[in-house]
This record gives sequence, structure tokens and C-alpha cells, in this order.
Amino acid sequence: VFGTGEDLHIHHDGSNSRIAEAGTGHLILTSNGNGVLIQDFSSGQNMAKFLNGGAVELYDNYVKRLETNGSGINVTGNIQLNDNYKLHAGNSQDLQIYHDGSNSYIIDDGTGDLRLRGSEAVKIEDTSSGKPMITCTKNQGTEIYHQMGSAVATAEKKFETTTTGVT
Repeated sequence: VFGTGEDLHIHHDGSNSRIAEAGTGHLILTSNGNGVLIQDFSSGQNMAKFLNGGAVELYDNYVKRLETNGSGINVTGNIQLNDNYKLHAGNSQDLQIYHDGSNSYIIDDGTGDLRLRGSEAVKIEDTSSGKPMITCTKNQGTEIYHQMGSAVATAEKKFETTTTGVT
């Protein structure tokens, strides 16, 4: 125990080691060098890095998975949100992407349009078969399909735009 008010505790209970700030302030780790590293004792591999004036890096199984940078964050791997948790974008959280346990949603609840852009095409496909449902192709038009039967069956084109109108 250290400090006038015995605020800093370093303790080992036979199973766990602890460093604790037991007063009214913060536990502050400072570095006058390159930063603060948290490493695995036996391997010396990084678990977390807090770099002076720069990035914070978090590791899983010694692989960097998340890091901050001057423009935001980089994530390596999947971002998983449980049911009913939303990914929000926009100052007023105008864009929402989420799954409610039964259905998946992309919602634009702002003042503008929801726009999908593709350099050559925008396609909506059946998830199990990959068969087209709607295809919008640059300089070729839009096609709407009807799914016929099971996931292995074909999708029949029922509507398409052409240079002269629709078929």
C-alpha cells in the first residue's frame, strides 16, 4: 500500500495480481518514451499499445484487430452486433443498419435519399441461391426477376428496361 491516504494498492491474492487506485482520483500510467504496452508475460507479445500522441492498438491472440488513427479507426476482422443493436451513421444517426432477430434493415431516417451506387452494376440477389432478383447494369438497363421454385431453380427475367422502353 502506498500514498498518504493509502490510495495505491499493489496486491497478489495467490491467484491474481492487482494494481488499484483506491482513493478518489484516477490510476494514471504515464510514459515519457514511445507509449505504454500491455504484453503477455510468457511470450512478450502485445495485447494493447497506447502510443504517445498517436494510436491505440488492441490485439486478439496477438493479432492487431483495432487501431485508432488520425481519421478514425481501422478494424481487422468482423464487426459483430447482437440482435437489435444498430450501426448508426450521420450526425443525427440518420443511417441505421441492424438485425432484429428475424429481419435485417438498412434505414435512412434523414432528410436525404438512400442511394446505392455501383461502378458497373447494383444487384439484389437471393442469399441461398445467388440467383438475381433485381439487376441494374451501367449502360444496359434494369432487370427484374421472378424466382421459380427451390433455391436451385432458375430465376426468370420478367421485366427489363431497354433503349426504346421496356420489355
